[in-house]
Amino acid sequence: MDLLRLAILFTLHLCLTNACQTRYNRKSPVLELRPLPAQSGSTLIWLKTSVQESIRYWQNELDNFLKPYINRDVSENMETCNREMPPSKDKFCEVNIGSDFGPCTPKHGYGYHKGTPCIFLRLNEIPKGWTPQFYNSSVTPKEIPEYLKTHIKHNEVLGRYQTVWVSCDGVNAADKENIGPVSFYPEMGFPANYLLNSNVRGYRAPLVAVFFEKPQRGIVINIVCSVWAANIPRDLDQKIGSVQFVLLVD
Repeated sequence: MDLLRLAILFTLHLCLTNACQTRYNRKSPVLELRPLPAQSGSTLIWLKTSVQESIRYWQNELDNFLKPYINRDVSENMETCNREMPPSKDKFCEVNIGSDFGPCTPKHGYGYHKGTPCIFLRLNEIPKGWTPQFYNSSVTPKEIPEYLKTHIKHNEVLGRYQTVWVSCDGVNAADKENIGPVSFYPEMGFPANYLLNSNVRGYRAPLVAVFFEKPQRGIVINIVCSVWAANIPRDLDQKIGSVQFVLLVD
């Protein structure tokens, strides 16, 4: 009994000092990355294209992650909507893993068998009452990538600026060179309508698939993906605003 009490007191101490406060006092969503390696704490996505077990591991990880989206039960709280059509009150937008996700679907093996892998980003654990403060072409932070600034300006003309934008880049100059072309599906961010009513039962957080079209083979590539909204800080340790991982394609 004394050991049990000691464990409870220790857990309570942690909650009062750091871990639980971080979780329950968080004021912005968490950015999640999938797939993840089997080793706890590792962020290395090492794809061995000549080893079927390696290909299947990463594909299975994504299959399991996407099960709630693909093999979904019909929810009375889920609606089909889009940028122009928000969900009804107490409903949320359906995330459909179909043709809009390009090569980043089970049908295409998420590109792993070709050495052109997809990763998925999810904006999750949205605090109750939180609404994004969007950037537009006239208000962007200086550290936002130039290609994303151009993309925001183009979409603003189309009236499509109400988005939590996404970027993925190499960490240093060599990584930026070795990462190759990158595409985003269904688009380069999380539209506002898909972030509404996140407290509704059965809510499924929106996804962005990132497709690495031609990463340099045999080279370790350090990559950071970020989301951009004025009220989302970037803290890699807490997975707030940014996630960093390592990609190695052999």
